[in-house]
Amino acid sequence: MLRRTHAIIAVLALAALAACAEPTAPVRRTDALDRPQFASAGGKFDFQDVTFPDETTGIIEAGTKATRKGTFTQCSYFAPAYAAYLGGYGDDTLPAADVDDAEAVLAFCLAHYADRS
Repeated sequence: MLRRTHAIIAVLALAALAACAEPTAPVRRTDALDRPQFASAGGKFDFQDVTFPDETTGIIEAGTKATRKGTFTQCSYFAPAYAAYLGGYGDDTLPAADVDDAEAVLAFCLAHYADRS
């Protein structure tokens, strides 16, 4: 049976062993060292009480991301209070300069409301 003092000694011994171990540096993956690294940008947006082009109201959840390969924007459309999922749309046509701009993302999602699936 393990006593409380034995458990404390075991924890202290493990802590001492961990302190003696050599720390490992995080591994950073790069595709090519001669190319500049590109930090991803983008964000997530929630638009409440939006009036859709068909004059109904609802919610839009959008996510954007800019990477070295380009940009991608995903819009999800919902009825008020998330009562129903109305579909989604995503593509790579939003300019990289606009991935952090809430107004540009909202305009993009509204422009593609009819294209949702």
